[in-house]
Amino acid sequence: MVFPNAVVVHANNAQFAPGQKVSYSRVESRMLLWCKAGSGTVTANDRRCELTPGRYLVLPWAHRIAYQASQHDPFLLAGIHVVPRHAN
Repeated sequence: MVFPNAVVVHANNAQFAPGQKVSYSRVESRMLLWCKAGSGTVTANDRRCELTPGRYLVLPWAHRIAYQASQHDPFLLAGIHVVPRHAN
């Protein structure tokens, strides 16, 4: 499937503090998330995943997400948010 109007609406890196928790109740994008360093857990739509360096997640539209960084080696995450059908 091709999405000619797809747009990257946000891309970033996030270095978490030891034990830091962050959550969002609804993210209106598709997201590619990967762990660049450290570790922690990500719970997306009630599915918990351990993230370690090199692990990727592809998250669905309108997902809810919670991040929990490791207390001893907090993760550095990178993410790209894509809107597949963006109005021009």
